[in-house]
Amino acid sequence: MLAYIARRLLQIIPLLIALSLIIFFIIQLPPGDYVSIRVLQLKLSGTEVSEAEIYRLTSMFNLDKAPSTSLPK
Repeated sequence: MLAYIARRLLQIIPLLIALSLIIFFIIQLPPGDYVSIRVLQLKLSGTEVSEAEIYRLTSMFNLDKAPSTSLPK
């Protein structure tokens, strides 16, 4: 029984690495950030998007801030 559990634990390591890589590449595939894609969708549907609305969305998703290299405390 212990050998079975050890074998299954060793099998899960490559699976987790593969899943992490797949998820990372899927997230990185779309060009731009969420706000630019959303604004483009709204414009294509005929909705006018003001600069104030773009700024509001950008600040709502914290895309107006530089990425920090340290973890929050």
